[in-house]
Amino acid sequence: MRAPRRGALAGSLGPRGPARALQYRQPGLSARDPVSRARAVHVRLPVNRVTVRPSGRHPGGGPIAEPAPLFVCGCARSGTTALAQLVGSDRRVLLGIERYAKLARDRFAIGPEHLEPARFARIEDGDTFYDSFDGRHYWDAHFADKLAGRLELAYVGDKKPILYRFWRELFQRFPDARLLFIYRDPLAVARSWERRARVPGGNWPRARDAGAAIDEWNHSSACIREAVAARHRVGILSYEQLFEDRWMDRLFAWLRLKPSAEVLAAGERLGAAHQRALEKRGDGEPLDLDEAALEARVDQDSWRWLKRKRLA
Repeated sequence: MRAPRRGALAGSLGPRGPARALQYRQPGLSARDPVSRARAVHVRLPVNRVTVRPSGRHPGGGPIAEPAPLFVCGCARSGTTALAQLVGSDRRVLLGIERYAKLARDRFAIGPEHLEPARFARIEDGDTFYDSFDGRHYWDAHFADKLAGRLELAYVGDKKPILYRFWRELFQRFPDARLLFIYRDPLAVARSWERRARVPGGNWPRARDAGAAIDEWNHSSACIREAVAARHRVGILSYEQLFEDRWMDRLFAWLRLKPSAEVLAAGERLGAAHQRALEKRGDGEPLDLDEAALEARVDQDSWRWLKRKRLA
């Protein structure tokens, strides 16, 4: 992202009410930090609604009254986590990594109440596959402050790859939401799925192989085309563009923000990790896939359509 030139890549709280304590371990915090002790942050969270003070401009054009909903999706193994970490590194964005995974699995059950920072901070049974934030948001230096409502937020949301399946329900519940969709070369996705499927004893089902990847890639593309045709706020970029300098500004312009220092640092970190992954992959065993047959299964019309799309 900004790294080619750098060597890698580039609310206030409402009326105070009853509060509950949350312990969140933030890696890297000093014991001298006034909000930490023994590397733990103790946050007092109000149980009532949390909003932000009117400040700046809302992504839709008016004054910011409360955070706008933001979601990140894309066919699995297309870079959704990297994109979420990049955007969520900004102090104005509270973005989960499958924070509500179980509420968007067989159906979309995420509602506006789930995006209130106080509720976001309180992991309940049935929300997701983890029960603590410990170690999960190491990439977000401001995560504890966001949960506590000490920062003015422009966006609150979540990342889950398959959210494109529920685009109708998502925009019905969140008419003002923005949905970021990241795509990747379908054959690269197929190779990634196949590698994961071949790991002995791994948590990736063997049935989710290269052929299944192409089918899901086609489905994700079809869904996002429908969402765009319905004139919703959908931003589309490719995995490869995520690691290009010029796309940093375009991405954040689409969000009506400017890249912060934290975002630029995240870009360098993610770019370096991407390069290491490419080098490691080059040392792996060949997959011996029938790539011609796989390519024949790709929805070429959607592939061309995606490559023409630009963040506006």
